[in-house]
Amino acid sequence: MEAGADFNTGYRDADYVEKGARLAPSRAELFRDADVIAQVLCYGSNDPTGKNDLALYRCKQTVIGFQRPFGSLELALQLAASGVTSFSVELMPRITRAQSTGELSCQRP
Repeated sequence: MEAGADFNTGYRDADYVEKGARLAPSRAELFRDADVIAQVLCYGSNDPTGKNDLALYRCKQTVIGFQRPFGSLELALQLAASGVTSFSVELMPRITRAQSTGELSCQRP
């Protein structure tokens, strides 16, 4: 987990470490070392800072999160060219069996 990424969650880095997370001192280091990146807002859906992440992705890495894949063909092509495998959670089927894992259902308190 990226150190300091918890600033808006109400949890401290220490809370995540207590549960077994390992903190990366920087975003670049996290992206360099992780085989799977789980983000809430990925490249394509994070307008303010998402483009910065594109340079951090590496070939054969897996990226999971909200990606807004139909928002821009250019962004989708750039992500595809980076060589990552991406899963856009907003495209998960909304069926009864998958309801508890759906991106909207799992956000409920």
